[in-house]
Amino acid sequence: MQIVFKTELTGQEIKAIREFCYGADYFALEQSIGFSAILYNTKITYFWLQDGAQIKSFCQINENLRFAHIWFGPVCNDPELIVLSINEIVKHYKKRSFWYLGVQLYKKTGPDCDLIEYKLNRSHRIRYLFDNENTKSSLEIDLDKSTESIFRGIRKGHRSDIRKAEGEGLLYRRFRILTV
Repeated sequence: MQIVFKTELTGQEIKAIREFCYGADYFALEQSIGFSAILYNTKITYFWLQDGAQIKSFCQINENLRFAHIWFGPVCNDPELIVLSINEIVKHYKKRSFWYLGVQLYKKTGPDCDLIEYKLNRSHRIRYLFDNENTKSSLEIDLDKSTESIFRGIRKGHRSDIRKAEGEGLLYRRFRILTV
């Protein structure tokens, strides 16, 4: 297994990474090449595990000063390879004398996530940050459902906020996502 860290990508590497990500079981928008630049002025380091010509794990790592963050990654279908990826990333940033590495896994709570956390906790000191400043959560919406069904599934307070925004002139258009 080859371990790759790069700050610049060739056109062929971008193509291979995109093909891998689009073929993964789950691929968060935050791991799209170029996404971070839209939101922040941050240095990006690209990481991937490669077996022969095939990418097995990928993530973008956002760097500021001596802090590094992975948003919803690494993109990978295999929990064991996620652990290997994070272990290699930790080694890389320790060698570079970074003070902090934050990893926000994309995996939902469940057996795979528990296994990953268990294995990582055996070799690294992990702290979980929960406070009034860290209140983000994710909501998955099944876009195959009708708008009315989706709306009924949203918490009452949020439905009320949506109605208020509509009353204040919020315009939206329903569209269908097509996959190729």
